[in-house]
Amino acid sequence: MKNFKKIILLCLLFLFFWFLFIIKLPITYIADDSPETITCHNLLWIQHPPGYALNTLIGKIFSLLPVGNPMFKSNLMSMFFHILAAIILFLMVLELLKNTNDKLLINVIAVISMLFYLFSNSGFLQ
Repeated sequence: MKNFKKIILLCLLFLFFWFLFIIKLPITYIADDSPETITCHNLLWIQHPPGYALNTLIGKIFSLLPVGNPMFKSNLMSMFFHILAAIILFLMVLELLKNTNDKLLINVIAVISMLFYLFSNSGFLQ
């Protein structure tokens, strides 16, 4: 039952950040080689070396979603994995500090580390 509550809490946390980030999600490409990446997501082409095969295949899955234009779908994939990485960071910090007696301190450190990652320049602006 304790694990079930933890899973529900993590899902709610994911949904909270999902709605927070969906507000600022751009509908066009952002920087660098994004047009090439978006084209490869839709057409399953091979990008410049090293090819990014896994990114292309996962991008194809997101390109099948019935919302927005291809650029929005690609940005949606990026946002999904950005939030997922933040939650994994949160869980890693909890696991690393599980032997500490002060549970409140552990949770605060985990949340702060997750927020630093989520709103860092490279993650939040891309």
